[in-house]
Amino acid sequence: MWDFSFMTPCALMLLTILCFYFSEPRLPIRANKTFLGLLVIELSVMATDIVSTLADQNYQNLSQATLYVANSLFFMFYFARSYCFYRFCLRVIRIASEIPRKLEFALALPFWIAEALCVSSFFTGAIFSIDETG
Repeated sequence: MWDFSFMTPCALMLLTILCFYFSEPRLPIRANKTFLGLLVIELSVMATDIVSTLADQNYQNLSQATLYVANSLFFMFYFARSYCFYRFCLRVIRIASEIPRKLEFALALPFWIAEALCVSSFFTGAIFSIDETG
């Protein structure tokens, strides 16, 4: 069984950061927008982690399609979080605008491959698989 005891403090810290972010004045620059996106993705990762873990623990009561959707959403948000951290780092060190489009596409390719593998797990089991035993 998964232990949720760390989830509550993490969620509270994340919500505190989000509250401070919205309560303070800020310039509408790309780094701030990217940071907000990162916070939203992180909240999505935490929410889908809870949902997919509860679904996996109660696999007897749910269909395999429901389990696949819950786990796929978690992994998709998990990979998106990594990509958002990468984008945020580019914004903070101010080189995002200097990267040519072709190189930017090549650097984003691992993210899109991981997303495709995650979606293909329904058929291939590349990232995760679910059978009658959970």
